[in-house]
Amino acid sequence: MVSSPDPAPTFPEQLRRHRVAARLTQEQLAAKAGLNVRSVSQLERGKVRYPRPESVRLLGQALNLAEDELAAFTELARAQWWADHEPSAPASLMPAPRPTQLPGAIPGFTGRKAELRQLDQLLELTHSDAVVIGVVSGPGGVGKTTLALNWTHTAASRFPDGQLYADLRGFDRSGTVAAPSEILRGFLQALGIAAGSVPASLEQRAALYRSLLSNRRILVVLDNARDSDQVRALLPGGSGGLTLVTSRNQLTSLAATSGARLLRLEPLPTAQAQELLTARLGLQRITAEPDAVERIVDACGGLPLALAVAAARAQQSSFPLAVLAADLGQSARRLTVLEAGDEVSDVRAVFSWSFEAISISAARLFRLLGLHPGPDISLPAAAALSGRPTAEVGRLLTELARASLLGERLPGRYHLHDLLRVYAGELSEALEERRTAITRLLQHYTHTAFSAARMIDPTHDPIEIPLGTALAEAGPIDITDEQQALEWIGGELPSLLAAVHLSAQAGLDDLAWQLAWTLESYLRRQARWNDLRAVTDVGLGAAERLGNPAAQGYSQLVMATAAAELSQFAQAHAHLREALERYARAGERPAQLGQARTHRMIGWVHELRDEHEEALAHVRLSLAGYRAAGHRDGEMFALNAVGWGLTLTGQHAEAVLSCRQALALAEEAADRSAQAMILDSIALAEHHLGNYPTAIDCYRRAADLFRELASPRGEGSTLARLADSQAAVGDLAAADVTYQQALHLLRAQNHPDTAAVLKRFADLPLAPREVPPG
Repeated sequence: MVSSPDPAPTFPEQLRRHRVAARLTQEQLAAKAGLNVRSVSQLERGKVRYPRPESVRLLGQALNLAEDELAAFTELARAQWWADHEPSAPASLMPAPRPTQLPGAIPGFTGRKAELRQLDQLLELTHSDAVVIGVVSGPGGVGKTTLALNWTHTAASRFPDGQLYADLRGFDRSGTVAAPSEILRGFLQALGIAAGSVPASLEQRAALYRSLLSNRRILVVLDNARDSDQVRALLPGGSGGLTLVTSRNQLTSLAATSGARLLRLEPLPTAQAQELLTARLGLQRITAEPDAVERIVDACGGLPLALAVAAARAQQSSFPLAVLAADLGQSARRLTVLEAGDEVSDVRAVFSWSFEAISISAARLFRLLGLHPGPDISLPAAAALSGRPTAEVGRLLTELARASLLGERLPGRYHLHDLLRVYAGELSEALEERRTAITRLLQHYTHTAFSAARMIDPTHDPIEIPLGTALAEAGPIDITDEQQALEWIGGELPSLLAAVHLSAQAGLDDLAWQLAWTLESYLRRQARWNDLRAVTDVGLGAAERLGNPAAQGYSQLVMATAAAELSQFAQAHAHLREALERYARAGERPAQLGQARTHRMIGWVHELRDEHEEALAHVRLSLAGYRAAGHRDGEMFALNAVGWGLTLTGQHAEAVLSCRQALALAEEAADRSAQAMILDSIALAEHHLGNYPTAIDCYRRAADLFRELASPRGEGSTLARLADSQAAVGDLAAADVTYQQALHLLRAQNHPDTAAVLKRFADLPLAPREVPPG
């Protein structure tokens, strides 16, 4: 009997024979070939059904195979692949497919250096055993595909086995999302599988796809994905390659389940946006109209698609860029100006594809957000706007954020891109509930701000028109202490300032002037005089339309305060005359209290002009008025004002007595803000009496209170006077330090006394030292 010949070795068997013959361990062979040990082990155990040609070549070189041995070794690898897929064809005909499917790089690409560096970091991971996946997400028009294609073209040489590309049509004008099974059919055919050999089921196609990509350095780009589920079947299972996904959704679940690295793409910074326009329009045209360029960039909000459309319009016309900037400056026409003639480049259409993909409830909330006047919105305010429970609205905000229709720069604060705000505003025009939603939002802000104002300054003059009852869905926040009040108003301030204007525009005049009232104490403490004047002017107009003289008088008083703080004394006196006239028509008690307030304010304005005798006369009238009305808080402030006036007119002992009475009332009311001001007044009088230790003690107590109250203006002024007392007792080292602390605070507040304090600091009789620059 003739024995049968030994069967031909398989590729795994032959690899092991060559390695053993070369007296190499798997680790040594892997090191010589530039592969990882796991890959060599899997090849020897037959776990890789399709060895990639580059790996086979590197192994042959590392094994020092002769030319004929290398040819046979390579043929075994190819024969193994063909036996699995086309057994009827000769192994010698097996292709070594290298797909190159990347679309062309998009011209005019600029900027994004930081993002390109982040993508470059993915390349380093391809040398590990990890499956490398990157996800670029962001709103429509932000340049995700442009970034991905330009980067992949520069990185393509790092992937010698080819590049696969597919548009998943997740957000497409057709509304038809690409099926993963069809994408896999195209990928498999690109990898050499004949059309008739492509498996039928999604699972089989995905398994074959993963096998073909195993240990191959292939770059896969999955563009415009709808969600993580659409992508999962398209992810390779082995190391060596890289998959880059772009999507308007954040695809956070891919990070959790597949280890994807997430890159959030934001609108371009101003400098990069100007670079984009320069690349499209040329340096000469850009430098000729810098102001117009700045306005175009601002109107486009750094969105690359909008900038590209704007540049295209400018290229089609010889009109100055200022004409385009003026058109874009009209928010009602902005999206129309940014129409490019086709849906792919139409900003409004691109936004609509994202909008149409979200749930009905999220779409309603998005429309309502177009009514919000501020730069961002909190969860409680969004719940008030929508009239829905907070937990439900939180889920909807998350859905909008994942769809890149909202951003979340700070935890719990959501913002719309400027162009998305315009788009949401267009959609909100058709809402029947428009006025009710605005009312809910403004009631939320006004009632919460009122609660905060009472914590910041419990003695603040009361609102003459009651707030009334808020709608149940307005959901005002219960502010329980001063710190919470300061933090809430500080966080919401831009929205609150804008809400005052929205109230007046919506015809909700009672809320307009009342919301302005709630902001006075905070704005005064922060010395935001222009903001105070702006919102009070809106409130004054609302009070006049309501025909409420007490509210008008109050608003005139606040306008006078802001004008005086800005050294506009003629305007301040004009407002004060108006206040006296309006209060005279307000009824007996409102008139009595209002005129007492006004006389105190007139005295203060005279004091600012160094007219101390006139100032003292008016604050005494104020004290008499408050006492006649039985108004204890007003009496407290008037007593302090009288004491201050007595000090400025040289009557220091009488000043101490008046201020001590005021301090007793402030302590009785537990009003720390009033205590700080009164202690400062007492300290000044004691200083002039030569009682420097008492003055220093009172100044320190006042400065501590101002610091606790987050009032840098008050703290800075008090510290400057504390330094005067320290210098007076000869403690020059302490005075030196205290002056510097005071100057730091006063400069930050642009305080008018800064120059005078700097001179006193410079005049300290100390050794030469560096004087802080003015």
